[in-house]
Amino acid sequence: MYYIGIDGGGTKTVAVLSTSKGHILAYQQQTAATNPNRVGLDRCLMRLHDLLTDLKTQHPTAYANVRSIYCGVAGGSSSTYQQAIIASIRPALPEHSFITVHHDAIAALYSATLGQPGIIHISGTGSVTYAIDALGNEHRLGGWGYLLGDEGSGFAIGRSAIRAALTHKERNTPLQKLILQHFSTDVIENVIPAVYQENGRDAVAQLCPFVFQAFEEGDPLAEDIIVDSANGIAIQLVSLINRINNHGDGTIVLAGGVMNQTAIVSMIKCALSKETSSWSILTPTVPPVIGALIAAIKPYEKVTKAVETNALRFLKQETDYK
Repeated sequence: MYYIGIDGGGTKTVAVLSTSKGHILAYQQQTAATNPNRVGLDRCLMRLHDLLTDLKTQHPTAYANVRSIYCGVAGGSSSTYQQAIIASIRPALPEHSFITVHHDAIAALYSATLGQPGIIHISGTGSVTYAIDALGNEHRLGGWGYLLGDEGSGFAIGRSAIRAALTHKERNTPLQKLILQHFSTDVIENVIPAVYQENGRDAVAQLCPFVFQAFEEGDPLAEDIIVDSANGIAIQLVSLINRINNHGDGTIVLAGGVMNQTAIVSMIKCALSKETSSWSILTPTVPPVIGALIAAIKPYEKVTKAVETNALRFLKQETDYK
């Protein structure tokens, strides 16, 4: 039997068709989002159909024998979206295959734990803190979108950067200089119209790397922003540990583009050290699409280390894989 994993994020969507041992037979990536909250349900469904068509074209025999498909879609926790996606892609898949649609946090978690329980904080453009406990129960904090709170996200960090630059405009700091250069202006107030445009959320999130650059240059404003973000993430993680009542050993995963910055990871680990000294803190070993594949395999077959090894061997050959 064969399995399909789909990782549908806010910026790109990736799908793989594989054996239970991680031998990837078909792979497809789109530079387009499938979060229905951002792109709309119709575009989400169209892009998922395109991905499935590409997988089928690459390996029709394996596709005809797909046992399970797991769609990890940003925004996919809504039962309305789940039902709509399943109803839409059901005719495109073999009749005997089982379809699961859920949000992308499970795929991200499994990309580090290889199917084992744990807690994950994802900080990309948005953020969410999520857990699967030893009994398989799910727990969640945040992930409600930038209007309702995306603590520690790229957007939140970028927003804090603009606020700091506006508040401390008399201080010619590295952070302010980087923001002005990014928006090609000499006046900090000129960035405001860009923030309130249709794509303003992305424009704000794009400032996140500049905060870390300014921090490396010794900017105290940037340091304050990163420390506050790290402490906020640590508070959410500890809160989720307490919620699942697990004070023994466990695994915490830090994922997403913001977590590629060693400064914030170090600060989070420091903030957690007193509360979670017995917990392991990991970063993903494979991309989220392989976590989605693991989620597809897990209910039917034992997930082994071979999935990680074989998937990485294949993905490293892909010129567009990062």
